[in-house]
Amino acid sequence: MISISLSNASKILVKVKTFPQLTRNRYINRKIMKPSCIANLILTKGFISASSTATDSVHRDDTGRRRPQRFKALKVDKYKVLFSERGSGCKLELLKLALFILVFCMGLTLAFSPTIHKEQKLLPSVSRYSFRRLEVCFDDSSAFDSELKTRRDVARLHLQLAAAQLAAASRVHVLLVTECLPIPNLFTCKDLVRHGGNLWLYKPDSTVLEEKLRLPIGSCKLAIPFEAKVRLYTEAGRREAYATILHSAERYVCGAIAAARSIRSSGSARDLVILVDDTISKHDRSGLEAAGWKVRTMDRIRNPKAKRDAYNEWNYSKFRLWQLTEYDKVVFLDADLLVLRNIDFLFALPEITAVGNNAALFNSGVMVVEPSNCTFQLLMDHIDEITSYNGGDQGYLNEIFIWWHRVPKSMNYLKHFWAGDTERRREKKNRLLGADPPALYVVHYLGLKPWLCFRDYDCNWDLRTYWGFASDAAHQTWWKVHDTLTEKLKAFCLLPTKTKAYLEYNRRQAEKASYPDGHWRKNITDPRLHVCAEKFCSWESMLVHWGEKNSSNNDRHTDANPSAALPSS
Repeated sequence: MISISLSNASKILVKVKTFPQLTRNRYINRKIMKPSCIANLILTKGFISASSTATDSVHRDDTGRRRPQRFKALKVDKYKVLFSERGSGCKLELLKLALFILVFCMGLTLAFSPTIHKEQKLLPSVSRYSFRRLEVCFDDSSAFDSELKTRRDVARLHLQLAAAQLAAASRVHVLLVTECLPIPNLFTCKDLVRHGGNLWLYKPDSTVLEEKLRLPIGSCKLAIPFEAKVRLYTEAGRREAYATILHSAERYVCGAIAAARSIRSSGSARDLVILVDDTISKHDRSGLEAAGWKVRTMDRIRNPKAKRDAYNEWNYSKFRLWQLTEYDKVVFLDADLLVLRNIDFLFALPEITAVGNNAALFNSGVMVVEPSNCTFQLLMDHIDEITSYNGGDQGYLNEIFIWWHRVPKSMNYLKHFWAGDTERRREKKNRLLGADPPALYVVHYLGLKPWLCFRDYDCNWDLRTYWGFASDAAHQTWWKVHDTLTEKLKAFCLLPTKTKAYLEYNRRQAEKASYPDGHWRKNITDPRLHVCAEKFCSWESMLVHWGEKNSSNNDRHTDANPSAALPSS
């Protein structure tokens, strides 16, 4: 590990690139050498000295007599590098060679860097500020993309957090000299004074920065305790709102209506904002407004890396959340979830606050956002370059926001059962999903949605590939909320004719296969089966000609294509 300190007298800005031999481990806080072999570089105005911290600082000759250690001097530009004449305590020739190359590259950077030469042109008032941090940009190709400069790099995270700690304590400007992008929810673009080349000058709000830094750094630690008391911030004047998005998915209108009802039932008085595109009809918009949503029309954003007509083609429209600048905080909620307990306390947490999805990645189904036009522009500037790990907005946002704050899974509890779950674990999950009074804060309905199933049972049971999403307890929880809707709003949850045929076809296929759960044996008593919501209502005649040829990738019952036949759009 190399530790670098900057003398206040020199005021020299340096960019350091480490070498693979010295950075095999990405994590800063893990030692990669023995304690006795740590090298220190001390940058002063006149010279750079390199020395080993081996415990034996003197040498002995053949007779055993002690003699002082002797050094050789090597000049690099105007710097002088001192090396021990004999091997140091650690006797690592590779370390000496690496230090020599490092110092040589530093000299070349100072002498020939075009960014340093034009520093005064880019930032004419830079000399007024005290620079308290030396930025080191790691260029490890296995964890960092040198062209995109946005990959989840732990070294970049810790170094910028250290700069933030100094800024919060000293109330100074911060200049980042880096080829990497600054972390947008740490050094926000609204605090950006000037940017040119690889120089980023910020004037952060030390109070806000200090509040952020009180939160855990590692994403494995919870930002709030499991039993957090609800703080009801309902006084007038708060610029905070819940928000969701509907694009190319009119079948989610019923889900959004139920979500709004659940938020109000939890006791929240925050604004409810829904962004819709022109595929949502005026009739559906009227239902959303009646449910309490403030409807805003948006232009949807296409994912340039998605296939035409794929489920994720337009999911980058979620970036429009950052354009809701009339609010200081927005808690985003997917339209396929229910809020069972008050979660207004999330507004007290910073961007990005979310539930963990997998290891160090967050789930974007529920997250805290701080709207900002410049953050929106940052997201848009790289959509052609960054590849999302899951093909959707969640993977993209995880590439941008590497620093986020974890909340308990109960804030976004996924209705999902793993193949390896024991029967005891499945029973525990079902108890949580069906608890009354509720034990969970938010339930996220994955798979086929409850309003697109008959209310008699969870239709995920009729598709083998969807058994992991099947839960009668969660299904009943959703229908309890549905039953509190007015008759006018319930009309937006009627089943289309094609969906009725689709459900009956899958039920009959499950019967032929004799699926062991036995849900296919149940008689369908859902009154919606006999209510016509369209001009063509004969789902039975449609079922006669139903088959595999009716499967279509355009169907949007779910975010994935089941192996059984899907109704075509």
